Amino acid sequence: MSSIGVYIAMLPVGHPSRCLALRPAFRYRNGRLARRGAGSVLAWLYPLRVELNQNEQLIWRGHPSGRSSLVYFLKWGFLALLPVSIAGLLKLGDRETGIDYWKWVAISIALLVVVVVIDVVRRALIDYVVTDQRLRIRRGILTRREQSASIERVQNVNTTRTLLDRMLRIGDIDFDTAGAEAVEASFSFAGVARPLELVRLFERHVAMQRNLPPTHQ
Repeated sequence: MSSIGVYIAMLPVGHPSRCLALRPAFRYRNGRLARRGAGSVLAWLYPLRVELNQNEQLIWRGHPSGRSSLVYFLKWGFLALLPVSIAGLLKLGDRETGIDYWKWVAISIALLVVVVVIDVVRRALIDYVVTDQRLRIRRGILTRREQSASIERVQNVNTTRTLLDRMLRIGDIDFDTAGAEAVEASFSFAGVARPLELVRLFERHVAMQRNLPPTHQ
């Protein structure tokens, strides 16, 4: 298995009800456990614990990839650089801006920091979880909005990837579920890294549960 960036819960079967699965400092890479890098910012911002039911095991946990924020950074990064850009043009024309140029540089740097922090926090507050029993999407920390569905209700798994998504190796995964309202019938893991590998991982697990061959090889 190539690197998926998945988190495997090291829990024995039969753990007490609502046990807590800790995300370990390892991930699978080329069929072997490899240590995760210390630079996982999202791991610091979002709780490391996943609440599980009795006999439930964590298969995958993740967040939207940072690469999915490219358009966001192009838009807001450009706006953050406008102050120093305009001040620079005025300085070249020997026109006063009212404050020192270095202060305009500091303002743009501060705005860029705000743009980065907002994106990191926004993605950290979106938590995708796949266990051997259910799918879950949780948003927020203080005020949480949670959406979950049993794996048995999943009828179809679809991936959506634009040309840019394929270049960035990201995409959206839609899990169509049966017996739900129209709003709740589709679970979407938006902007996840290596979506096809996650789909194969999910389908292999479902195939083992149902004794069926996986559709993605």
